[in-house]
Amino acid sequence: MMLRQVKHFLTVIRVESFTEAAEEYFISQSAISQRIKALKSDLEQKAFDRRFSL
Repeated sequence: MMLRQVKHFLTVIRVESFTEAAEEYFISQSAISQRIKALKSDLEQKAFDRRFSL
């Protein structure tokens, strides 16, 4: 599962949007968010700094 989570994480970074990343994988935005949250938990690291926008 971790490889899929990393792919989704990298897609979110590339497209700069959880919604657009979810559309690329034909899944819901909440599914992308849950997978990134799981990756963050697995790695025990902060995934994004949401204070700043690109």
